[in-house]
Amino acid sequence: MLELLREKARLAGLSELHISVERKNLPSAQIIKANGGEYERSFSHQGKQADIYQFRL
Repeated sequence: MLELLREKARLAGLSELHISVERKNLPSAQIIKANGGEYERSFSHQGKQADIYQFRL
């Protein structure tokens, strides 16, 4: 699904894509990193910690 999302974003003319993931969701974070996602920043929402990763398209 991540690769499909990246392809759709490329076709839409985007030059970058930002994806957030809850910090405790380690499997998703590992997939994001393994596919080239670069850590950008962290934030808190409704008491939950999350990280944002960037993909350059």
